Amino acid sequence: MDRFLTDLGDFRVTFVSALAWRAMTEIVRRRHIAFDFVPLQVHPGVSPRGLIELRLRPRGGGRELRVDFHLGGPQPGSWHVPGGNHGSLLDLLREEPAAAIDAIERAAGLPAWPGHRLPPSTPGVRAMRRLAAELERRVFEPRQWRTTAAFIGWQEDIVCDWHRYFVAPVRSDAHGSVRPEERERLSRLVMLHEAPGGNWVTSREELRGEALVVDLSTGLAARMTRSGIVPLKP
Repeated sequence: MDRFLTDLGDFRVTFVSALAWRAMTEIVRRRHIAFDFVPLQVHPGVSPRGLIELRLRPRGGGRELRVDFHLGGPQPGSWHVPGGNHGSLLDLLREEPAAAIDAIERAAGLPAWPGHRLPPSTPGVRAMRRLAAELERRVFEPRQWRTTAAFIGWQEDIVCDWHRYFVAPVRSDAHGSVRPEERERLSRLVMLHEAPGGNWVTSREELRGEALVVDLSTGLAARMTRSGIVPLKP
């Protein structure tokens, strides 16, 4: 297959992130009535870009589904499911982008989408749509942008200090681990920020300019700088 369709390693992190968040947002828009969702930021290797695991948990109980969206590593700009199926996020730019979402959902084990009107968005889904749209708007800016979640899965769990402006302070235990329920809560706090070198932001002091923080649990959003935070209307 053409390298252009399989490898986005030469593309800026802003573009790859925008594709990943658009794919995740469209899946969540379709499925949020039947599935709870959490995007988990993971850095399994040396790549500063890492990947985002979109975890879909049936609200009525049952097997959790997962799709991994690779921002870096050996296959940047690709999606993978635990069974081994995978594809390129560039398929979203084809003539029928909905078909790319259909393919991801089918590989993940989701039932076929009937194609009728999308269900009404909850505050959390609207916050996710806001994040995806803001990221897409920055694709052609000269500076790189990316997202960082308040929880980062790495060799040791990383908790970003800016989370305390939204939820009660969370700390890692003596073994560098965070409790699963706190890990999920922090993973739903996502910051969109300028990213020199494509790196994450773990502290408010690292910010350059203004960042957007959205809470996918409540739908709340805020603008954050080094000097303060300003809540935004939903």
